[in-house]
Amino acid sequence: MNTSDPRVADEIRSAREEVATTTSLTVVQETERKYEAADALELPNPLESLGLNGDVEEQVLTAVYYDTADLRLLRAGITLRRREGGPDPGWHMKLPAGRDSRDELRLPLGDGRRPPAKLVKLARAHTRGSALEPVAELTTHRRRWRLTEADGHELAELVDDHVVACTLGAQTRTDSWREIEVELAPQGDLEILDRIESWLLELGARRSTWNSKLGRLLVDRLPPHRVTTDRERPGSAGRVVLDYLRTQAEALRRYDPLVRQDTPDAVHQMRVAARRIRSTLQAFGRVLARDRTRSLTNELKWIGAELSGARDAEVLSQRFTSMLNQLPDDVKLGPVSADIDKAFARRRADARERLLAALGSDRYRGRAGRDRHAARRSTADQACPAPGETRTAQEHPAGIPEGELHHG
Repeated sequence: MNTSDPRVADEIRSAREEVATTTSLTVVQETERKYEAADALELPNPLESLGLNGDVEEQVLTAVYYDTADLRLLRAGITLRRREGGPDPGWHMKLPAGRDSRDELRLPLGDGRRPPAKLVKLARAHTRGSALEPVAELTTHRRRWRLTEADGHELAELVDDHVVACTLGAQTRTDSWREIEVELAPQGDLEILDRIESWLLELGARRSTWNSKLGRLLVDRLPPHRVTTDRERPGSAGRVVLDYLRTQAEALRRYDPLVRQDTPDAVHQMRVAARRIRSTLQAFGRVLARDRTRSLTNELKWIGAELSGARDAEVLSQRFTSMLNQLPDDVKLGPVSADIDKAFARRRADARERLLAALGSDRYRGRAGRDRHAARRSTADQACPAPGETRTAQEHPAGIPEGELHHG
């Protein structure tokens, strides 16, 4: 990275500001299960039915959800909302974090109604510069039980929600439903979720197929699940390669906000995804048109190198610390451990600053945007059909919408 370039200097200054402000975000990992319940279902007091302690309260929550016009966040399993009411009002961004789990990033409400710049930056890998606008407003009448043991140790939270939702935009539509959510307490055990689930299923509730309230409301605006698979087209090399590229592209986008948030192992995982895409583009020249993906390969090499600096600092710090811990105390002269921590803390901070500058650069956002068209053309027009297979332009095996491989 040429630090004498004025544009690069601006990117580094922006990265320093991002490092300084990221710490003001509150990050909470929530593990929860959702259930659909008919209005007629009678929900007994869970404290009595499950033999637990706790308390109950009534809440009214109002939330406005933001997304791009084509719902790029929702398609990626991400939601961004401004919520009033309840114990944690504020701006909330939820990111996928595994089965039944999501990372919730929180910022105070503030006075404005535009999404905070910090959260907008974290969503860039998915929004790709498109504006975030209000897409829905939800009002939830909630009955909330806090479930604890006799000593006050919190196990889980159970809520019975009656939701009224309205889409926003040129056309509006209103819907309403009831759902039950069970969220594991920070020190809770998954066994309590299984126990509560058995009780709810016996009452007549059923596991929800929706990951979020917003997804349920806007399901008619989401693309249908891809039903054509490689198994339906035996021998299609294009199908196998493009499905693999799609998976790695999704991983690249998924880890982008986690890298910005300095989540452990995120740099490593994003680097792995970039390397896998690049290697696949290079290795399968008979399936993908190399002349149309070469520039994308170069961009992946560049961002991989930027990720390597941050990753190398992490690995070296871990290795030195591990080696030091294996030495007997009598051969450690002075505050060696503190000196190592100090040296690598500076090295990691510098590497992170350079990486955030790269992620915030025009090259990351713009050049990759142009390359995605080349990737799309190569997959749409050049993917090899199976022997004896014919294909029209609309039936290419990729099924990748514009921007599927875009990462900035």
